[in-house]
Amino acid sequence: MSIHKLDPHLKTQVSAAAEEGGVPVIVQHKGAFFFPQAVGETQHFELINATAMTVPPESLQTLAENDDVEYVWADLPVHTCLDVSVPRIAAPAVWAEGFDGYGVKLAIVDTGIDPNHADFSGRIIARKKFIGSSEDDENGHGTHVAGIAAGTGAASNGKYRGAASGAQLYIAKVLDKNGGGSMSGVMAGIEWAVGQGAQVINLSLGGSGPCDGSDALSTMCDATSPVFRLAGQHQMAA
Repeated sequence: MSIHKLDPHLKTQVSAAAEEGGVPVIVQHKGAFFFPQAVGETQHFELINATAMTVPPESLQTLAENDDVEYVWADLPVHTCLDVSVPRIAAPAVWAEGFDGYGVKLAIVDTGIDPNHADFSGRIIARKKFIGSSEDDENGHGTHVAGIAAGTGAASNGKYRGAASGAQLYIAKVLDKNGGGSMSGVMAGIEWAVGQGAQVINLSLGGSGPCDGSDALSTMCDATSPVFRLAGQHQMAA
């Protein structure tokens, strides 16, 4: 039976497929893979040998029955979460010991960053967009998150200094001006960050998928640098 290869969340995606023009999926497969029924562009992820694609709902069973297909995840929507504060940490005590993140390559996978913000002066090493037409932050969330993680506090006379103000910043823009994107887009940002040598990758976003580590994004996170995904942004019991 091939039903075990299909993500249970695909049922929800199929119901919306008529309006969206197909079902967005992430397919983990053996070797190189081509599915002729795929619609539009595809995105391959070397770290877990998977491909993001859109397929007609009636083709899902055929896709799952392919011997080269190992699993088919729903490419679920993700979005920013603005209503949760960072937990209190004893950062000043750590700074007093001489640890401020200096030299650490930190990737922020989010809505981009304001490159002219005083808190990041001279520390934005690389940027890349995976959505939209500009690398700049058109939403504000990514800049906010980067400030929490690594802002120097220069714009606030030190009041809003981030936890690792000495870190080098690598910015992957995977969410648009409305804070929306896709799981495959986030995965593309992570893969780029890994290629840049990022030692820590931050994801301050959430979605409607499972929280048990079985989704495609979690599989990629398990294969990369330490990835921090904040809990409690979508569910009260997280």
